[in-house]
Amino acid sequence: PIKVPNTGEDERYLYLSDVVPTAWQAVQYAAPPQGGSLAVLGLGPIGQMSARIGRHLGYRVLAVDPVAERRAMAERHGIETLDSSGEVAEQLKDLTDGR
Repeated sequence: PIKVPNTGEDERYLYLSDVVPTAWQAVQYAAPPQGGSLAVLGLGPIGQMSARIGRHLGYRVLAVDPVAERRAMAERHGIETLDSSGEVAEQLKDLTDGR
């Protein structure tokens, strides 16, 4: 469990009770091999956190989103990004040697 102070509004800790566990499970369900790569489609709150968790766990993370600001945010955390306006499947295959 994560202990938080009794001060402040509950909404302040929403990430700990919703976004972080959901993102963590997404990465666990993907089950990439050790040293493997992880594709994250969409960089909203869950996608951003999934990408960061994947990076934290040592995966090469390739994230796809049409919004430049979201891609830039992910890039600041060491995530490789792709604009979804292109041929995403082909780009991902090229970047991962066909996987």
